[in-house]
Amino acid sequence: MAPAEIVEDGFASTRLFNQGYSYTYDDVIFLPHYIDFSTDDVSLSTNLTRRLPLYTPIVSSPMDTVTESAMAAAVASLGGIGIIHS
Repeated sequence: MAPAEIVEDGFASTRLFNQGYSYTYDDVIFLPHYIDFSTDDVSLSTNLTRRLPLYTPIVSSPMDTVTESAMAAAVASLGGIGIIHS
């Protein structure tokens, strides 16, 4: 292992972010002062479809009680997407 990849517990960031799948909120614990990368190296962007990128991965529910036009516009202004119920 390279010195930057040695960790006491868990995975190095290169393994965590390059493995090809994601974790949920409860799956990952970041220990203070043990993160070996800059916040500038983090990208939250993803693709919702092949041609629709999201720069902030926020998707509001396609339920009529959750997402109406005002909510969809607000979420979109933050880089996410609101899916309007039929």
